[in-house]
Amino acid sequence: MKKGLIALAKYRLSRSRETFNNGLKLLNGGSLNSATNRFYYAAFYAARSLLATQELDSSKHSGVISLFTKHFVKTGIIEPDKAKIFNKTLIMRILHK
Repeated sequence: MKKGLIALAKYRLSRSRETFNNGLKLLNGGSLNSATNRFYYAAFYAARSLLATQELDSSKHSGVISLFTKHFVKTGIIEPDKAKIFNKTLIMRILHK
């Protein structure tokens, strides 16, 4: 894998962790809507991190979800029940806007 892609994947994974931790703080503070948003973005950044390892990306959220499903879930790299968390957080994010 190219060095630039490794750096990009690491950056996105770091951003995912930071966003997840922010979500935990918001949740512990009683801000469910904001926490839900942060958890969705944590999953989104993590998915984009994985996509970077395959030289894939999309500017749209639906494109990221589609690519993630095609290249990581349907291939068996990510278990389908684990991937459902991504879709659940998206639905929760939409419902809590």
